[in-house]
Amino acid sequence: MSEQIKKGMDRRLFFKWSGLSLLTMFILDKVRPLLAEGSEKDYWNEFGYFHQDNVDISNIKDEIIRAKIYGSRKGWRNYNVVSADQGFIDWNFTERLNRIDKMIGGKMPSFGGAHNPFVASYGGVLPHPDDWNRSQFSLNNAVKGMGLTPKEDVINDIIQGLHDYWNESDEGRLQHLKEIYADRDLWDMNKQISLELYAYPGHNTHSFRNWMENPLATIGFMALEPEFSPPISPPIMTLKLPSYELRAIAHMIHPLDPDVDEYEFKLTKFANTIRDFFHHKAEEDPPEPEDMAIGVIYYICEGFDNYWGEVSQSKRVASLRILEWPKNLYAKVFDKTKQGLAKDSGISRIA
Repeated sequence: MSEQIKKGMDRRLFFKWSGLSLLTMFILDKVRPLLAEGSEKDYWNEFGYFHQDNVDISNIKDEIIRAKIYGSRKGWRNYNVVSADQGFIDWNFTERLNRIDKMIGGKMPSFGGAHNPFVASYGGVLPHPDDWNRSQFSLNNAVKGMGLTPKEDVINDIIQGLHDYWNESDEGRLQHLKEIYADRDLWDMNKQISLELYAYPGHNTHSFRNWMENPLATIGFMALEPEFSPPISPPIMTLKLPSYELRAIAHMIHPLDPDVDEYEFKLTKFANTIRDFFHHKAEEDPPEPEDMAIGVIYYICEGFDNYWGEVSQSKRVASLRILEWPKNLYAKVFDKTKQGLAKDSGISRIA
């Protein structure tokens, strides 16, 4: 091939790649501002509800939940669902009962603690630049009203009990709440629940938008009043202010969605009912599905005790369980390895 032909080919390749580079720069120049400014997705259907499709609870009976994670190359991932640590359980029930006692005595309890943690979320999608809650960040942290979740076999009875005491006096309703919180066997401590009160068609909250894109959540609790703290064992310090973190998969349930799990719908109904149980007006009945807010069920995957006092530390307390398939795979590999070693050993002895 002559040098003249080679030079011609080199020039054509130069112009070809230069053109592609300019086209790429032009496209990125147009796309980058759109990504930075954000765009409002329409998560709602024509019937006024949504369905969060990035969480799969089909194996929840085996304490496994699947979630589609934003930014993960694998997409769907399996997570273990675990019970909260006993220290968290003791503190949570202790504080709830003490808060109710204060209210029965006519005192307003402090906000925060077991009922009002901060909940963090990240979705990677920004609001539209003209939206009511426009922001340059998709990382969000918000205070939620957090509740416990009744076990599946008693949830109907607990909801009915709230209906039975619906029109009692303030003290009568508080005494009923104290009675059910005093029985720890009623509650499933591998979950927490809140309500997404302010999300509705055309009005997506930061938390709602984030969880529609990425269902990860972290919940941060801290006691505000030392008297709500359970006894410390062993007594290594004179004061312990409990501070706990739960890392969870957040599953939002719209009460009008016909395709949601029956137990998750009942949890949403319970959360709405117990909220209105104390806040409703005299003439109001218990809420029906069309009056209910979105329920958010947090399936606990990890827990940390972040207490501070004379000794400060962050200690993982709700440990991961090893899924059955990795254990079985490990057993097979280990067995084959032992067989191989035994075989090699036999060969060397023969040699």
